Amino acid sequence: MRWSLVVAGPIPGDLTPIRTAAHSTRDPVIATADALAELLADPATSGLALIGSDADLALVVTEMHSAARDVPIALVPRRDSDLLRMFGLTRATIVPRLQSGRPYRVDLGRVRTTSGVTPFVSHVAALPAGRGRRLRRSAEVSVSTPRHTHRQSSWWVVAANAQHLSSRTIAPRSSVEDGSLDVQLFGGSAQQRRRILRLARRGLHLQHPEVWRRRTAVASVATPSHWQVRVDGIPIDSGPFEVAIEPAAFDLWI
Repeated sequence: MRWSLVVAGPIPGDLTPIRTAAHSTRDPVIATADALAELLADPATSGLALIGSDADLALVVTEMHSAARDVPIALVPRRDSDLLRMFGLTRATIVPRLQSGRPYRVDLGRVRTTSGVTPFVSHVAALPAGRGRRLRRSAEVSVSTPRHTHRQSSWWVVAANAQHLSSRTIAPRSSVEDGSLDVQLFGGSAQQRRRILRLARRGLHLQHPEVWRRRTAVASVATPSHWQVRVDGIPIDSGPFEVAIEPAAFDLWI
């Protein structure tokens, strides 16, 4: 497999190990819309090795769809990836697999806010905006699915495609190939919050009475207007949002 290197953000100081593993003879391409369109228009492009984050991966998949191409994408994260953690992979272990791995068909999420539609591969989370670790007041949040609406006083809401969110196993029963999202609301007192977050490190929080969970392909989430919406860890907007999943959207190389 001969990979085309795509870099989101600054080019790393030493690309030699990655270029060698990728069998890449081309110069790296910066992940802009125009550069990706030109790269994907080349029939010789058989796979993309992306140096970037989960959020960058979702944007590259969107550009690939716009170009009407479908080639495997290998993610070489700058730091460990929530998506790759599902497969037990890290930056150090994914590079050797550029030649020994295989494609794995995975889902792609999309979140709609007032600023537009943003793709994601791992998760969407919403919580009160602000800095520090101060526990903020809960607010009423509602989640509407095609068959159900649930309202709950909450301090966090997550819609997960992948299992992990940073150091937490937030959706231990989730799969990136099942065509659904794992939507959760988190409520409770300050003491209960701390316990829930401790349990979430091992994926044991789902049995807590203040955690509500629903599997769904689409959902509308009504939050206060000041709540920040984060996509794969990146703040994008605030207020209510809608999420949906696109099943079997692309081949992730693992």
